[in-house]
Amino acid sequence: MNGSNSKRISFITLLLLSLTACQTTQEKGANSDERIYYLKKSLLEGESGFAGEENTVGDSEETIAGNKQGFTRLQPIAQHNTNMAEKAAQNVFGKSEDIRISANDMPVTDFIHYVFGDLFKTNYVIDNGLKADATPVTLNVQNPMSQNELYALVANLLAQNRIRIEFNENTFFFHRPEDNRGSATVAVGRELSSVPNVGGQILQVVQFNYGIRITLERTLNRLVDAEFIPDFDQNSMFILGNRQNVIRALELINMLDVPAHRGKYIGLLSLEYIGMEDFTTQAITLLTNEGVDAAVNTAQNKSVLLVPLGHIGAIAVFASSEESLERVRYWANVLDRPSQGENAQYFIYAPKYARAKDLGESIQGLLGISTTKVNTESTGNNAKNLASGRAASASASIAGLSFVVDERTNNLIFNTTGDRYLKLLPLLQKLDVLPKQILLEVMIAEVTLTDNFKFGVEFALQNDERFTATTQGRFGLSDTGGLSISLLDQDFLGSSRAEAALALFKQNQFVNVLSNPTLLVRDGMTASINVGTEIPTQGSLTVDDGVQTSSINYRETGVQVQVTPTLNAQGVVIMNIAQTISNVVEGTAGSPTPSIFNRSLSTEAVVESGRTVILGGLISESNSRGETKVPILGDIPLIGKAFKSENDATEKTELVMIVTPKVIRSSDEWDKLISEFSDSLETIKLGQ
Repeated sequence: MNGSNSKRISFITLLLLSLTACQTTQEKGANSDERIYYLKKSLLEGESGFAGEENTVGDSEETIAGNKQGFTRLQPIAQHNTNMAEKAAQNVFGKSEDIRISANDMPVTDFIHYVFGDLFKTNYVIDNGLKADATPVTLNVQNPMSQNELYALVANLLAQNRIRIEFNENTFFFHRPEDNRGSATVAVGRELSSVPNVGGQILQVVQFNYGIRITLERTLNRLVDAEFIPDFDQNSMFILGNRQNVIRALELINMLDVPAHRGKYIGLLSLEYIGMEDFTTQAITLLTNEGVDAAVNTAQNKSVLLVPLGHIGAIAVFASSEESLERVRYWANVLDRPSQGENAQYFIYAPKYARAKDLGESIQGLLGISTTKVNTESTGNNAKNLASGRAASASASIAGLSFVVDERTNNLIFNTTGDRYLKLLPLLQKLDVLPKQILLEVMIAEVTLTDNFKFGVEFALQNDERFTATTQGRFGLSDTGGLSISLLDQDFLGSSRAEAALALFKQNQFVNVLSNPTLLVRDGMTASINVGTEIPTQGSLTVDDGVQTSSINYRETGVQVQVTPTLNAQGVVIMNIAQTISNVVEGTAGSPTPSIFNRSLSTEAVVESGRTVILGGLISESNSRGETKVPILGDIPLIGKAFKSENDATEKTELVMIVTPKVIRSSDEWDKLISEFSDSLETIKLGQ
């Protein structure tokens, strides 16, 4: 029995495993052993899609608020509700709509007995001072209402008759305070909806957002017939009055409780040359003499307030009008300049886009300044380029100029006079531009010149309407040789792109795609790719006391491609292309000195962004001899030729290179490129 159960369990397990395997196979294909690898999103990539985007002083409030600086939101201190008795009493009653009431000129004591005794059936106590009160009360409710709604209506009616309700230990207490203050209904809030809808006195507690000012309290006392009691420590105001006056006071408070007039216009001022202390001192003097009241750090009821922020090197400006703010900006432009005179001082230029090293080399070559290389081993082998000296020409603007390239911080540090630095600054700003990037799609294919390509790749493409070809002579037959074909379709990375040429190659069985890389390169830089094998070859041979020693050298074989694109002002890409294909000649692979077959080309092409250039003409020819025979019979002398055949074959192949450049100018193009590149991957999925 146990053996039968074990077999049954084993069979079920095997069946489940088989079904699971079938399901996996169906998802990937019947004959596929493909594995999908998932790559997580790079930690260096920010929300905008790119790493390294700098945070400037002028970041928006949303950006600053989004930065996590170890800030944790805490639960606020609970505010005690001063009207807890009323809210607790309301929770006693239900919300079903089934009560009607009719009371005409009923004494108030009888009214309390009728409502809380007969209708609500609750515990209640009436103060002795109310038992003899015969004040008539009238309340008629024809439409059904809930107990909760009726209680609110009755409580309001009793409040109008100066009768206060307190709720404690599930019992209602009714009494009349000695004065009007004790009978006031307490509420908290500055919204109009927070004012209770009662007919008696209301004590409204209002929290101020921007502080209580003496002038605000005086204004409220003159305009509103209510009593105002300020609490400066708690930044609150107590308002005692009827509902109409409380609402009017709240309307005025919401209108007047705003930032001070000097805070209407706010700016953040970044200084480059002058120190913050010197600027604030001079700016306040200038503004005061202009008739604009200004101060530093403390308000002092001034029109302009300057607050230095030393840790970020900026000054916060608070102004009462836009004109005052613009006046501060004007004086900042006047004062924030290098000091005039012949005394040399230090200036730091921080490039926004370019590398400081590149800017330093450009300035050095332009001004003819000699350079000195300085290595700083103590700071992690960070190298700095020191450029100093005077120009050989008689130009006075160059004399006394020296600068250092700090590669660690990507800054240029100048030591010169302010006048000379101001003359050099426009040149630095023009050179400091965002470099363009170019995406290169390269395909290297080896085409066997048979079938459709028996006359060469040029002939196959010239007979296709999708291409325009310009050539000077057949491949390898004229002095110029070679082929350059531009494709008409310019849709980059799309299905209708010039991939027609690539598809034409891939669909032919006589085409061998050697390499198909995609490279991203900065304008003016060289992109290279090497794919191949290092072949060991015998080097020098030495003999010492009868002992032979030989050295081994390694030669690279495979595919080597170098492309240097340069983008001009019109958006046209000039490409320097160098390609080398090398492989070991058959029959010499086992030799100590194998033969290496090389094919290479080097050219310069001009093409628009998104268009394709095809380079070809590297034709090679190989001869092969084969023999087919019947075993044993083919080796018999004389008659063996009847049982075997010999053939000599000649094969020609042509090496073709296809290059498509695409200029990347904006982040939108980046997003589209990444999306399409991710969709094109078969075994790697990019994390989103």
